[in-house]
Amino acid sequence: EFINLLEKVYETGESTFSYEIPMQFFKEGKMQLRYYNFVYQAQKNLKDEITGVAVIANEVTSQALLNLAVKASEERFRMLSDLMPAKIICTNGSGDIYYHNKNWLDFAGMTLAEIKLDGFYKLMHPDELDEYQSRFSEAAATGNNLEMEMRFMNRTSEYIWHLTLATPVRDSTGKIFMWIGVTTEIQKIKEEERLKDNFIALASHELRTPLTSIKGFCQVLELMLVEKGDKGTQAIVVRMSRQIEKLGMLIVDLLDFKKIKTGILPYYEDWFDFNELVTETVADSQTAISSHQIELQLEPGEPVFGDKQRFAQVVANLISNAIKYSPNETRIMVTTTRQKQGMQLSVADFGIGISAPSLQKVFEEFYRISTPLQSTFPGLGIGLYISSEIIKRFKGRLWVESTADHGSVFFVQIPFDKRGVVEKGEFGESVDSILLLDDQP
Repeated sequence: EFINLLEKVYETGESTFSYEIPMQFFKEGKMQLRYYNFVYQAQKNLKDEITGVAVIANEVTSQALLNLAVKASEERFRMLSDLMPAKIICTNGSGDIYYHNKNWLDFAGMTLAEIKLDGFYKLMHPDELDEYQSRFSEAAATGNNLEMEMRFMNRTSEYIWHLTLATPVRDSTGKIFMWIGVTTEIQKIKEEERLKDNFIALASHELRTPLTSIKGFCQVLELMLVEKGDKGTQAIVVRMSRQIEKLGMLIVDLLDFKKIKTGILPYYEDWFDFNELVTETVADSQTAISSHQIELQLEPGEPVFGDKQRFAQVVANLISNAIKYSPNETRIMVTTTRQKQGMQLSVADFGIGISAPSLQKVFEEFYRISTPLQSTFPGLGIGLYISSEIIKRFKGRLWVESTADHGSVFFVQIPFDKRGVVEKGEFGESVDSILLLDDQP
């Protein structure tokens, strides 16, 4: 090859450059592999006649080995990326695409060049395009991750639900020089959620009609027993009515859960007296139960802006849980305190408590603690989830402190006026931090 290069340059006068050429040398008693950059350049006299060829060889073995390692690493990454079920995308710091894995190309039915030419945005569902661009701009400005459920159009023009997570990569100065996006199909999960939500809504509505009739019959029967003076049977009917009320609350929870998931849970907001609402809710709860004594301690506070009935729903749920999970105790403590920027409520019981692994999950939808003892308690596992969503609407905090076998204390903090909570939380933290349910005070 080298003889051919010499002859070609000598005949044509055109210089030739070769980079990282492997060569075997017999050195120090053995063959050794080395890499060189070569330059073959024609030498000419004053008459512009070629008189020879100059050859310059520069050893670049270290550089060549490093480049080979980088190339091998890149090939392994591409193979790994193409084998992953998720769709991978890489962009520069400005969001310009320079890499898609094979799954993206197969899904979209496009080439990388077509996707680069605004193809990625053409794949997005129009209803989510503006939100995605807005959230990406916000993520780029703050350096935070972007996480969003959105639809992309496949090669047959169907929109499929995906979960997209974009993560920034920074250089040594902290500047974002790359974004890595991982997009996972969740169409099946979305369809299952839709079926579940439809079933919950249908079942809840269908149950309310006969339950209302049964409740009415119980009220009539109770009046008849009062007139007859049959106190023994009347007491049984009263207990039955309480169980019907509990069933009614479960149905309301199911309907609220459905409305929360679809974003249509109604709120009617105005100023209300925080302590007065807590007092009324405690009184209603005490009337309904005789097994526990609810001790109430109020610290003078101020009015709060929000939905009074929804907050009463939260307080009632916390008291109900405290009673349910302390079957061998008789005390429940409800306390209010005035914070610097809002009010705080605590509901304490002295019951079975919550183990550490479950503390982080009690606010998840349909989560129920699965220990042999705790699994015997009734409930759907959505009361605390609904409460947490309501408190988020208040721009407040809901968390729990507990130890197994030593009772639990649930805390709620809400600002006096949530409309003033924008960048900073009313309790001196960012709004995102406030909404972390496992965040400690």
